[in-house]
Amino acid sequence: MRVNTDRGQASGFIAETTEAGRAYVLTNYHVVEEAVSVEVQVNEVDSYIGIILGYNALKDMALLEICCGTFHALPLRDTDALKVGAEVTAIGYSLGIAGSPTFTRGIVSAHRYDEAYRSWVIQTDASTNPGSSGGPLLLDSGKVAGINSFFVRDRNGVLVDGVSFAISSESIRESLPSLKLGERVDIPTPTPEPSPVPVVDDWQTYSHPRYGYTIEIPAGWTINDKEEGRLDLLSPGEYAAVHIFTFDSQAVSLEAWVEETIRTLREYNQELFEVTYRRIEEQENGTGVAAIIYWGRTSLEFCITYRTHMFIVLEGGGLTIESRMCKESIEEYEEVVARILKSAGPNS
Repeated sequence: MRVNTDRGQASGFIAETTEAGRAYVLTNYHVVEEAVSVEVQVNEVDSYIGIILGYNALKDMALLEICCGTFHALPLRDTDALKVGAEVTAIGYSLGIAGSPTFTRGIVSAHRYDEAYRSWVIQTDASTNPGSSGGPLLLDSGKVAGINSFFVRDRNGVLVDGVSFAISSESIRESLPSLKLGERVDIPTPTPEPSPVPVVDDWQTYSHPRYGYTIEIPAGWTINDKEEGRLDLLSPGEYAAVHIFTFDSQAVSLEAWVEETIRTLREYNQELFEVTYRRIEEQENGTGVAAIIYWGRTSLEFCITYRTHMFIVLEGGGLTIESRMCKESIEEYEEVVARILKSAGPNS
C-alpha cells in the first residue's frame, strides 16, 4: 500500500487486523519522520487517515493505524532459519510512480544482525528505489521476510545496483507488541562535543593557472582539482562543500541559465525544492552573474540542504559555483561558505 505524507510518499503493508475493522500498517520510521499528516492508500483506491501509534527510530520502524474497512494482513514468515539464496520479491511504490506498485525479484544474499539498526537485516539483490521504503519483502510462500528499508549509494549519490536491505521479520515480530502500545524510541542525542568548525582566520588563496580565477579557501578544507575543469572544496567531515566548474565560452544567456537550472533542480529534488533567492546582473561587456539560493532534498534518505548555485560569466569563459550545507550545519558554516563564494573572481 502507498503511504503519503506532507513530506513525500513511500510504501507500507498491513501487519495485523482487528475484528473492529482496524488495521495496523507497518512502514519505515524515516517515511513518517516529522510528518504532519499521513494518508494510507489501499489497493490504489481507498484512502484512510494514518495515525502513528508508535515508532522505533533505531530500528527504522513505525506502526500506523487505519480505520475502518475490510483489510487483509500479510503473514510474517515462520521463525525457522532464513536460507541464503531463497527467492524473494520486493514490493513498493518506487519513485512515487502513479498506479500499481513495482515488483522486483531477487534472492537473499545475506542474513545478519546489524548493530546500527539493532535488528536482523536481510541483504538482497532485488532492486529497490526511493519510494520502495516500508514495502514488504516477500518469500515465494507469500509470507513477509522483511520490510524494505535502505539501499546503498556511491560517492556521487547514485544507487548501487543489486544491494538493498530489509529489516528482517524476527525484529518485526519482536517490535510489534511494543509499537502497538505506543512505544516511541528516538535516536539518542550524542554527548555534545566541540563543533568541527574550521579555522576562519587562516585562509589561503587558490589561483587556477589555466582558467584564470582565484578563490579563498579556509585552512583545514580539502582541495581536489584532479578532474579537468572542476574544483571540489570539502570541509572537515564534509559538513559543507563548494564545487566549481569552468567553461571556455558562454553558451546561454543568464536568464536562460536560471530558468533551466531551476527546472533541473526541481526534477532532482523530489522531496523538497523551495527557491528563496534569485538574482541576475549583466554588464555591457557581456560579463555578469546569476545566482539561485534554495532549500532542497533529493530523498528522505538525505538531509535537507541549503544550496547556492552561481553562474559567473567572465571574458572568454566563466564559472559555475555550487555550495551545499546540511540544515544542521548552517550555523557553523554559513559565514565561511559565504566568504568562499564572495571571493571567487578573475585573477588579478
